[in-house]
Amino acid sequence: MEAITMVAVAIVLGGVVLIAAAGLTIGAEEPPAAANDTVVPVNLWCPVAREQTRVGIGADPAGPGLTLVWCDRFPAGPIECDRACLPTKAAA
Repeated sequence: MEAITMVAVAIVLGGVVLIAAAGLTIGAEEPPAAANDTVVPVNLWCPVAREQTRVGIGADPAGPGLTLVWCDRFPAGPIECDRACLPTKAAA
């Protein structure tokens, strides 16, 4: 085989490989949502309001553990309390 023929075959094969890889990438499914995206709604005793309050608990992005994601007492904005309804330490 001549050198020019080998170069042409290499270019064609490279193109086929690139097209196949692009087809696999385009058809790939999205990865599943991370576990950190899960929020569980629960009723907790609010020591500030002295009544049950509905809150959303999710994984803490700052580290291992749970945090309050939302609270019915603060529907329009960020949670503005000491979050005492969710203890940071659990009894063993």
